[in-house]
Amino acid sequence: MSDESRDKAVKRRLNEYRNTKRDIVSKLTQNLAVIPDDLENCKIQFDLLTDVSEKYSELLNSVELLNEDDWSEANCTSELGAAMRVLENARLEIISSSRRIEKRLKGSEKESPVQQSFLADLPSLSFGQLFRLGLFFSLPLIISVVVSAIIISIAYAVTVLG
Repeated sequence: MSDESRDKAVKRRLNEYRNTKRDIVSKLTQNLAVIPDDLENCKIQFDLLTDVSEKYSELLNSVELLNEDDWSEANCTSELGAAMRVLENARLEIISSSRRIEKRLKGSEKESPVQQSFLADLPSLSFGQLFRLGLFFSLPLIISVVVSAIIISIAYAVTVLG
């Protein structure tokens, strides 16, 4: 290997190092910027799940305390009404809590900027990778144009020569 080709290889490697370092520093800086927000979201989720867990424990205790064997025939109707209210309140709380949890978890997934889109990574791709991506996305269009041109030329040849 000549000195000139070795120098070119070293320069190319140095440029690759600088570009990679710049990309890594940029990504680390971006990710460090969103970590406090993610921590806050986790704390809010933790608090929500803790509250729901405590509420579910209370509801479970109140439902388990219901015992229809203790009801007398004289007060069966009033006891049944009270028991049904306890069960209905428990059911409504389960639905409400499930919605709050689902909303909070889906909301935090949407808000997380750490999950970057494909377009954010485009600058770090090499020319060959970008070329293959372009070919992949435009190949169906190219094939359609070529096939259409062939069909039109065959139709023209048949009408002119036919």
